Amino acid sequence: RAIKLEPGNVRYWNGKGAFLSELNFIEKAHKAFDKALSLESNKYSWANKGILYCRNDEFDDALSCFERELALDENNMDSLVLTAAIYSELEDYEKADEYFNRAEKIDSTNKAYLAEKGKHLLNQNEFRKSIEYFDRYLKIDNEAAFVWMYKSMALSELGRDEESEMCFKKAYKLDPNSIDVFDEVVVIEE
Repeated sequence: RAIKLEPGNVRYWNGKGAFLSELNFIEKAHKAFDKALSLESNKYSWANKGILYCRNDEFDDALSCFERELALDENNMDSLVLTAAIYSELEDYEKADEYFNRAEKIDSTNKAYLAEKGKHLLNQNEFRKSIEYFDRYLKIDNEAAFVWMYKSMALSELGRDEESEMCFKKAYKLDPNSIDVFDEVVVIEE
């Protein structure tokens, strides 16, 4: 109804796109974001569209959206971190480092930055360094089950099994679904 009253309101189209995205109506969400972008090319529409592409593992399209968003707001932490995380996932570690460095200069205590940088280091088998980032995150938020789980993985790789098990148990107690971070990386034995 709001869009019918104000069809040129970009915020309403973005809101509709976000709502449709949550309902997993991907094509309709893209159409809503596209309509918002046709009215005004703004950082929110590009970021929302990029996140939607990320959720569906369409990384090239996501990167394109985040680049356009960062052209409008070069200091957007969310887009910097997501871009870095995508490059890390694609194993373009040099490009990922470039974006992580930009993010670090803006806010080295940002939780998303700390978690993704830790995962990035974990992906490169730099377990000790990854633990440093996970610990920095946990000093800010001790209730982040997925970070405890990633720390457990890093500790396990270092042969620090008792500490790894303690982190695993903490993560599982906070959120039993945190086990999903393993994504078939490790077989967990009872």
